[in-house]
Amino acid sequence: PVAAPLTAVTPQWSLMYCSYFYSQSLLEKLDIKDNVTRGFLSGAFCGLVVATITAPSDAIKIVAQNERVSARTAMQRLFKR
Repeated sequence: PVAAPLTAVTPQWSLMYCSYFYSQSLLEKLDIKDNVTRGFLSGAFCGLVVATITAPSDAIKIVAQNERVSARTAMQRLFKR
C-alpha cells in the first residue's frame, strides 16, 4: 500500500525541488538580492510548474476513484465533459 503514493509523491517533490532551485538561479542572474522577493518568486514559479502537472493527474485519480473505473476510462470521461 505504500508503493503507490511513493510513485506519485517522489517525482512531485523532485519537480518541486528542481523548479525552485532553477528559478533561484535565474533570479540570481537577474541580480535580485532580496531574499524575501527571491523566495516568493521562486515559490510561485515552483507552484505553477507543479500545479500544471499534478492537477490533471489528481482530477483523473479522483474521477476514477469516485466512479470506480480505470484511470483510462476516467480520462476519457473528463475529456468528454
